[in-house]
Amino acid sequence: MKKRLLTILICFAVCFGMYGAVFVMPGENSPVHAGTAAEGTARTASAAEDTSHTAPAAEGIDFAEFQMTGGLDTGSDSEKNKGFSDCVSTGSSSSSARDTITISRPSGADRVNFVSTSTKTFDFSRSFSFRGAARISEDPDGMAVVFQPDRDYAYEAGAGQYGSSLCVYRIENAARGVRNALVLEFDTYLTGDNGTDGQTAVRDAGQPHMALTTVGADGKENDDGEHPVRAVPISSGTISFSMDWEITDADSGTGCCTVRYGSGDGERTMRYENFDPKAVFGTSSVYMTVAGSVNYGYDQPDGDWQLRLFDFAYRNPPADPPELSVKESSSQSSRYAEDNKIYRYTITVENKGTSDAVGVFVRRYMPEYTNFYSTDSPGHYGCVDGREHVSWFIGRLKAGERVQLTFRAAVNNCRPDKLVIRHRVYYQILGSETPPMMNTGTDPEKVAADL
Repeated sequence: MKKRLLTILICFAVCFGMYGAVFVMPGENSPVHAGTAAEGTARTASAAEDTSHTAPAAEGIDFAEFQMTGGLDTGSDSEKNKGFSDCVSTGSSSSSARDTITISRPSGADRVNFVSTSTKTFDFSRSFSFRGAARISEDPDGMAVVFQPDRDYAYEAGAGQYGSSLCVYRIENAARGVRNALVLEFDTYLTGDNGTDGQTAVRDAGQPHMALTTVGADGKENDDGEHPVRAVPISSGTISFSMDWEITDADSGTGCCTVRYGSGDGERTMRYENFDPKAVFGTSSVYMTVAGSVNYGYDQPDGDWQLRLFDFAYRNPPADPPELSVKESSSQSSRYAEDNKIYRYTITVENKGTSDAVGVFVRRYMPEYTNFYSTDSPGHYGCVDGREHVSWFIGRLKAGERVQLTFRAAVNNCRPDKLVIRHRVYYQILGSETPPMMNTGTDPEKVAADL
């Protein structure tokens, strides 16, 4: 008889800001602002397993927004991390019409691992709330929710035979695994290398725990005080929880990450003060991964493993779009260009809005009858279809900030008489801190011309 080992109930409505998809809960007309701590507790209580509560139910996760990978460990070194596409099916739960993933155990498999990563990023530059409930069976291996800067996520199917067997952030080859991540872990065991090594207070508790930790480039937890490991033991069964990310210093982008679980007298809280997303992630736009495993290698019965995803809760308060002002000036003192003159051009980009401009792409082609001479250190020289240009990329321009970009161009001797050099700057907000290709034929969408 098939035994369901792990069922996860998570409440989720997504608002990615102006650059991402918005998932609106039924009956709602607009995204919801992140609330107070008291409201966060109320949200946690409302996310209980009982679906008869009066609060509007959120839509289930759209699996088109997540890319799923996984592997099987059959006990043979040659077949570790073998793909499991032939034993994964998705569908809808008959009781709640929510998406369900069912993973069948193939013959001879000792372990099944899954990794499901969002295709869109979550914005840590603004406050948000995250709530839900996880129902853990009496003897699962575990699962984790991981925020990470890239989608190159790996797992180690053969690392460890006991404990969680997840090893989602402690693996032999750190280059393949999660680096610079924030991990929320549900685990029924705390054993050695497979648990959360920094958890001396609960390592020997012999009961489930939830860990809030960051991970270094070596794949190990940071517990040096700068990025402390935090954890609290939890019990098996249904665990209601919430996470609130609140920006406490707008200038630096640091904030407080608060995780609560339980309700009433049984509520427990973890707080991660002065968390710096850029220091940990290297960026503010990160992906979310849900990972888990089941180990059949120690007295686990045969059967399917069903993972049911209901609601997530990722809510960014809406923000006004950034407002860029782009202006160009030059060192040219006369109205008409002169032979063999080298003019210095300065492009001033200012964010006059109230929210950060993420991923500002600026391009300036050399004016007619001039040739590229030099640029400042952030500038990238290129040439497209015989047209020389300089391009710049600004990862994040905060509200109220401005930058000046400079280059020099030399007037050639083929110029016509009375040549007036016009100003024409291309720019665009890309919405990502990942730089684009600088020397392609695709120009930024907006133009500031003849300023």
